[in-house]
Amino acid sequence: MRIRCKDGKIYLDQSAYLQKVVERFNLQNAKPAPTPLPEGYQPSPAMENTSATLRSKYQQVIGSLLYIMLGMRPDIAFAVTKLSVSTVGAVLVSSKRNKKNQTQV
Repeated sequence: MRIRCKDGKIYLDQSAYLQKVVERFNLQNAKPAPTPLPEGYQPSPAMENTSATLRSKYQQVIGSLLYIMLGMRPDIAFAVTKLSVSTVGAVLVSSKRNKKNQTQV
């Protein structure tokens, strides 16, 4: 987070962190959108066969967005929270499946 003082005012921004997130997840070519989510958006349920790598990457993106949201972007709170629901679902489905497989052994 960058903090600047100018003319008796304090300015905060997270542009450097956001740029790192964009580069880390290779989103340089992502298209901007006027709103975080389209009206009426409903996340699709977690797929049973989602790979652990893909699920982990999705969770990392959501975690980065949560950090940005909590720091300075409450305007994206609804969208990030809505998207994080499918992350939890993917983890829960995987955990339940692993526990079931362990008990059957």
